[in-house]
Amino acid sequence: MTPAARTGADFVVWTAVHGLAALLADGLIAVDGPEAADRQTERTVRATLTGLHHEATPSEPWPTPHSAHTTRAADGPHP
Repeated sequence: MTPAARTGADFVVWTAVHGLAALLADGLIAVDGPEAADRQTERTVRATLTGLHHEATPSEPWPTPHSAHTTRAADGPHP
């Protein structure tokens, strides 16, 4: 994976897996049991990582995503 693709890649993978999990949990898609859900999750992760691996370097850097977790982690411990 190129250095440009690595920036924010954790958020790209997280959103793909979170999206699949939400669709499964809400019953908007269905698979044949837990093993099938595991296999579909693996496929989603592999496809996402493959896409990131083949991603061309953008002309401008990708925006750095932030979440409440990354903001809290950057701020340090709170009393």
